[in-house]
Amino acid sequence: MYHIPYTIHHTPYTRASNCKVAVFGCGLEAGSTEAKGTVLLKNAEELRNYNKSEEKKMEELIESIANTGVQV
Repeated sequence: MYHIPYTIHHTPYTRASNCKVAVFGCGLEAGSTEAKGTVLLKNAEELRNYNKSEEKKMEELIESIANTGVQV
């Protein structure tokens, strides 16, 4: 059994047993293309839609990790 330190403030869990653990040595971020580009936004609605698409990409990334069975 692994004891999760109390210094982690963003989780209600303090103990976990028989779980799958994922350890990453890098940050999680949505993939990007090789070419750099500029996004031209003409109004606030376009900015909101762009932000929503970025959030959806991140949610899909986290969901794909969770679907592997990782719990911690």
